[in-house]
Amino acid sequence: MDDNTKRIIVIALLVLAALFECALALLGGTLGGYLGARVALREVRARLSAPEVETPRRWQEDVPLPPTPRRESQWAALVIQVEPDSPAEDAGIIPGDRIIAVDDAALTEEDTLRELVQAYRPGEPVTLAILRAGDTMRVRVRLASPPDGPNDVPWIGIRFQMVPLGPELEP
Repeated sequence: MDDNTKRIIVIALLVLAALFECALALLGGTLGGYLGARVALREVRARLSAPEVETPRRWQEDVPLPPTPRRESQWAALVIQVEPDSPAEDAGIIPGDRIIAVDDAALTEEDTLRELVQAYRPGEPVTLAILRAGDTMRVRVRLASPPDGPNDVPWIGIRFQMVPLGPELEP
C-alpha cells in the first residue's frame, strides 16, 4: 500500500469514529431526556404526597421559623365542556372553570367531584366553589337527572378532568 492509500484509510476511520461518537451522544441525549422527565415526574408525585407540615426556609441560621400548616393535597375538577340546557349552564359555569369544593367539602384525589355529587339526589341544590381567573366564587346548582340516564342519579351537566391544584393555582 502506498502512503496515499494509508492516509485515505486513516481519514475514513476517523470520520467513522466521529460519526459513531455523534450517534452515541444523540442516543445518550435522548435517553437522558427521557430519564430526566421520569425523575421530574417522580418529584412531582412526591410533592403531591408530601407530609401535612412543611418547614419554611430560615431567614437566619440561628432563628428557625415555626412550621407552616399545609393544606391537604387538593384537587380541582377542570370543566372541559358544559352541556346545553343543563344545571351547570343555568348556573353560569363555563369551560375553564375549576370546581374546588361541593358544599364546602374540598375535592381531593379520593373525593372527586363525581364522588361528592353522588351523595345527593336529583332536585337537591348544592353550592360549588369555583376558581375562575384567579378569583374564587360560589355558585348554587340544582342537580337534575341526566337526560339519557337513570332518574335517581344526580347530574350537573359538565364534562371535566380532575387535576391537582398546585400552589400557583391556589386561591
